[in-house]
Amino acid sequence: MCEKKIPVVFTFDDNWVEAACVCFVSLAKNKEPNRIYEFIVVHRGISEENIALLNRQIKEFEDVELSFRLFDEAMLLGGKINQRDSGSKFTIDCFTRLFLHKSLPEYDKIIFSDVDVIFEQGLAAVYDQDLEGNYVGGVVDVISNQMILDGTKPNFTKQEAGKYIYAGFLVMDLAIMRDQQLEDRFIIEMPKGYQSQDQDILNKICVGHIKYFHQKNTILSKNTDISSVQASLEWQGLVQEYQEALQDIVILHYAGRYKPWHAKFRYLNDILWWEYYKQSVCFDAAKYNAAQQKYKLYTSCGNLLYCILRRCRETALMIKAQLKL
Repeated sequence: MCEKKIPVVFTFDDNWVEAACVCFVSLAKNKEPNRIYEFIVVHRGISEENIALLNRQIKEFEDVELSFRLFDEAMLLGGKINQRDSGSKFTIDCFTRLFLHKSLPEYDKIIFSDVDVIFEQGLAAVYDQDLEGNYVGGVVDVISNQMILDGTKPNFTKQEAGKYIYAGFLVMDLAIMRDQQLEDRFIIEMPKGYQSQDQDILNKICVGHIKYFHQKNTILSKNTDISSVQASLEWQGLVQEYQEALQDIVILHYAGRYKPWHAKFRYLNDILWWEYYKQSVCFDAAKYNAAQQKYKLYTSCGNLLYCILRRCRETALMIKAQLKL
């Protein structure tokens, strides 16, 4: 029998509160009606004002609870975090996901998620899956695995290609992680300067102890055009699964430097984030309307540019084929 309550853990600071509100709205609105969700924010000092804002957001929804847990930074001291320059996507808060089994001793199984995501469905189906003794469950990161195969991702061997997962969405067996004392192994890896830092460390330590979920449980916004990842999908045997995933997306992850709230609309699906923003307590009509105008401009110009680039690509492929004759 499945557990009725689903604990979903997020780690972020004051800079990500607006994104968190939008993320919360998307999950609360798309959750299963017969399940209770418990949102747990593990943080290093979110302001009282923003805690009040997040609480106000959750009060709109039944069967959704919200709690806050202050993270003990002493856990990180032994790791000598390789903190990048100010403004980097890699913040100290990213590393807290590696220590959730210590921060949340009363939980044996949780979902972890970044907040730069939109949930299009509830998470009961993936949470209820048996992890079969593995430390974590996640989704294969097709691009990182391509980098490993190509030898462009330091600290990973070609034998590990095809096994690397995203760390932005995980189901974690905290009980097993505590039993295996994974915190000690994480801390050893932290000073080594990994390219993707905490995500690389998680994969390095957990490889061989990962349950792999369907691709629909994490689709990157920049990869919703399958042609952008076609070659990587082919050697990993994921083409059909990815095609299915695009028709049944559970989580859309806005990974990368440019986020939808920057309103640059580098990807057409950025507009989906704004529709959930409109339903959040952070909604500002002027900001929303300005984003809508930028989106209209982007689509009118972007579609023309896409057609030109596609025609150039087709021509290049035709010339390449002729040269082989």
